[in-house]
Amino acid sequence: MVIEHKLVNVYLDRIEAFR
Repeated sequence: MVIEHKLVNVYLDRIEAFR
């Protein structure tokens, strides 16, 4: 699903921003 893919992308982006 596109929504799931977008969720994973946001999650990864959040982790990178948290670093």
